[in-house]
Amino acid sequence: MARWSVSVFAKNEEDSVSSCLAAVDAALAGSPSVVTVIVNGSTDRTFERVCRYRDGRRPDMRAFRSSLASKANAWNSFVHDLKPEADLYFFVDAYARVEPDAFRRLAAALERHPQAHAATSVPTTGRSASLVAGNSIEHGGLHGTLHVLRREFVDDIVHRGIRQPFGLYRGDGLIGAMAMHDFDARRNRWDKQRVAVVTEPTWHHRPLSPFRRKDLERHFNRLVMQARGRLENAAIRDIIYKDGFEALPQHADAMIGDWLSRQSAATLLRLWLEPFTALAMRKLRPGHVPDRTGLEMPGRPA
Repeated sequence: MARWSVSVFAKNEEDSVSSCLAAVDAALAGSPSVVTVIVNGSTDRTFERVCRYRDGRRPDMRAFRSSLASKANAWNSFVHDLKPEADLYFFVDAYARVEPDAFRRLAAALERHPQAHAATSVPTTGRSASLVAGNSIEHGGLHGTLHVLRREFVDDIVHRGIRQPFGLYRGDGLIGAMAMHDFDARRNRWDKQRVAVVTEPTWHHRPLSPFRRKDLERHFNRLVMQARGRLENAAIRDIIYKDGFEALPQHADAMIGDWLSRQSAATLLRLWLEPFTALAMRKLRPGHVPDRTGLEMPGRPA
């Protein structure tokens, strides 16, 4: 059986990370695997919950943390510095509970589609689930909550030295674009067959409640970040179709700022008139460069 690597990314998920890890363990039953949890930029007790779970149920689990709130930075560190040897690399967001057969369904999808670099799940519950699933099937795409990459694809990323810009929100979109363009957006057409889509239920999560303040804040922040993601996508398209994925800059804020500086006054006015886009642009810090981007692997939480 193929050796699997499962990476779980968590930020401020103290309420869900333990159940996420329990679901991951159940789905991995009988499969040789390595589980790596990366907690990035959390201000709650997510890392403590991860360590408690590890010490009580999974002593071989690797747990890392970073004070930097950038999933892209955590992803870069895993892919380029921390990844174990494996045949398949699964990626899970800590708010999700994977179904018992989730990893097997994704692995089977890659077996059925030998031309695919990746396989992705899609939401099956929630108000936008059918829309997201339909877009993935019709146009192609990668969903960040749960997906799998082939070893050869991950090795290619490392060999080419491609990193996600620090602070990037739509990292899954970038990975999907690399897969569907086969690493060359200048010469290869967008081929949705390079990402297999699994439409059966593979994960679920607790729906947000309008009666919980934390959920309302989360929904509001998500709307702002989705607006930021649209800016990121526009900036990335300008880069990859002209100079390739290897030309992606180090920092997403600077990338967006450079793209904005080249837009017409009419385009900028339209963007500023969109409330969530305006909020996203106000949060940009193109001159901010973190001192260090590595991850820590403490034996126990401080």
